[in-house]
Amino acid sequence: MRKSTAEFLLVRWVDAQVAQGIPRQIIYDRLFHENRAALSLEEKHACSAVADTVLGIMVDRNLQGEELEKDGRVGEAMTLYEENVADQTTAPFPYDRLRVLYTRRGDYHEAIRICQTYLAVLDISDRFNANERRTTWQSHLDELHQKAGVTK
Repeated sequence: MRKSTAEFLLVRWVDAQVAQGIPRQIIYDRLFHENRAALSLEEKHACSAVADTVLGIMVDRNLQGEELEKDGRVGEAMTLYEENVADQTTAPFPYDRLRVLYTRRGDYHEAIRICQTYLAVLDISDRFNANERRTTWQSHLDELHQKAGVTK
C-alpha cells in the first residue's frame, strides 16, 4: 500500500526529530495525542500509522533484547534496552531488565541510574498508572541504595 502525502511528510518529520535527538516516546506522544481534533481524517490516519511505526521500533528492541538474553548475549540485549531508555519509553520492561541485569553484575550505581531515569520518565508521564509504578520503582531504588551503601 502506498503512503499518503500526509504520512510521507510525517515520516520525514519523525526522521528529522530523531536526527535532532528527540526521544521516540516524545515523538510518539506528539503524533498520537496532540491537536487531533483539528486534523482531517487522512491526517489522523497518517498520524496513527506513523505513531505505530515509532512505537514498534521500541517494542521490537524489547523483543529482540529478550531473545538475545535467552541466547546468552546479555551485553547486546542491554544495548537495545539502553536505546529504549534513551528514547524515554514509558514501558517499564527495558528499565526492569536493566535494573535486574546491572544488579546481578553488582553494578548498583548503574541500576540506581536506571531506577532514577524511570522515575523521571514517570514524573513527566500522566499515563500507565504512573503513581503505582512510581511507588514500585521508588522501592527498587531504596533497595539499591542500601545494597550500594549510598545514603540519600
